[in-house]
Amino acid sequence: MVITAFKRYNLDGPDGEPIIEKGISAKQELTLSYKDNVLVFEFAVLSYCNTSKNQYAYKLEGFNDNWIHLGAKRDITFTGLDPGEYTLRVKGSNNDGVWNEEGASLKITITPPWWKTWWAYTLYGLMFAGAVFGYIRYKTLAQAKELAFQRKQLEHERQVNERLRQVDKLKDDFLANTSHELRTPLQGIIGLAESSVADTSIKLTERMRLNLGMIIASGKRLINTAFGRFVPREFLRYLEKESAVDVKLGDHTQMEVTIFVSDIRGFTTISEKMTPAENFAFINEYFSIASPTVREYHGFVDRYTGDAIMALFPRQAEDGVNNSIATLKQLQKFNAERVKRNEPVINIGVGLHTGNLMLGIVGEQERMQGDIFSDAVNLTNRIEGLCKFYGASIVVSEITLNKLTNRGDYHTRFLGKVQVKGKDVPISLYEVYNGDPESIIELKLKTKADFEEGLHRYFEKEFTEASVCFNKVLKVNPADKTARLYLERSAQFMVQGVPEDWEGVEAVESK
Repeated sequence: MVITAFKRYNLDGPDGEPIIEKGISAKQELTLSYKDNVLVFEFAVLSYCNTSKNQYAYKLEGFNDNWIHLGAKRDITFTGLDPGEYTLRVKGSNNDGVWNEEGASLKITITPPWWKTWWAYTLYGLMFAGAVFGYIRYKTLAQAKELAFQRKQLEHERQVNERLRQVDKLKDDFLANTSHELRTPLQGIIGLAESSVADTSIKLTERMRLNLGMIIASGKRLINTAFGRFVPREFLRYLEKESAVDVKLGDHTQMEVTIFVSDIRGFTTISEKMTPAENFAFINEYFSIASPTVREYHGFVDRYTGDAIMALFPRQAEDGVNNSIATLKQLQKFNAERVKRNEPVINIGVGLHTGNLMLGIVGEQERMQGDIFSDAVNLTNRIEGLCKFYGASIVVSEITLNKLTNRGDYHTRFLGKVQVKGKDVPISLYEVYNGDPESIIELKLKTKADFEEGLHRYFEKEFTEASVCFNKVLKVNPADKTARLYLERSAQFMVQGVPEDWEGVEAVESK
């Protein structure tokens, strides 16, 4: 059994003209190009008696491992074989039907085009690795540029807020001095009136006693009114004082409260487009819609600092949370009015935390004011600062969330853990999104399961699975900044890895 002839048709050859290979019967191997797209082999049995009864069969190992019987036909044609290695085996039988099982064989190698060679794939791998490296470098530089821009913007905001704080201090000094100027003579008058009433040696008619009583009551009421303009009246109640006349330096009390801190997002940008008079008109208009809800939910405003509000809720944590939600709802109405006036809408961030604080009177005899002292205040300020980081309107500490008696009444989701400078134990933060527009609430509820599964995978260091979950969230709610943040972090950690002791805690140095 021998292979007697071989011809091939090449894509680059003359149209319709075969290329005939000589000496094929003596070859054990044959190397062809991927352009040889039609191959024709002929073979014969070395039995010359009654050759018409000779039978043939073949198989092409690497393409078809089964024998294919051709009958008396003694040629085969292959078209469009893929690059690779094959072994052509042929066998035949004589006119008596006796098969030569050994037959003949030929190893065929079809070389691939250059773009499918090993060195081409190596080049592709290097190009892909270079593209990944370039993308990571681009993202890193872009993030560094964005971070530098944010730092510059924060520094600008800090300078503007510092100027506003100076104005607030001048205002407080003015009110304090005014109150002091009123308080000192009024205390003298009240003291004389009280002494006269108490002195049994002075004979007073009933009408005189009534008039003195009116002087004492009116004087105290006038002092309380002046005192209340710059110190919350609730200070007197919690210090167990009936009147500002009774307040003295060092009066204090300790209590657990829920602290509320709010801040206008991008206030610097808005402020730069207004005159000083317009700035104060805008701030006072905003305070006039944000402050009443504090009183409605049994709290009191401790201070205004620039565009920020700090309020205290001593009764229960729900008061602080409900006030935050109500403030956002009021803000939606306020923004609707601003749109009608062709003014930009404003957004705020709210931070809530529950803890102990000391409330009391500080200063010196000629200048006193109410103040509060607590690490919880600093922590609340930092929590509010993270609203922008997470893209959330209300961020609360786990401590506050656990204080809620009806936690199920609120739409919440876990945001992450943060390590505050000066604290040894990380604090867990949650978003309360009842105050968001209804459309946003619906999207966050719809994606809640995928979001929570993504966070679980993230903290388990399963960053590939986490990316899949956060991508699902973003397909439904592309504006979900928290999901996008964790998607970017997951992609970064997939490439760079994380330390063995990594726990997913964000370090917070300052607000």
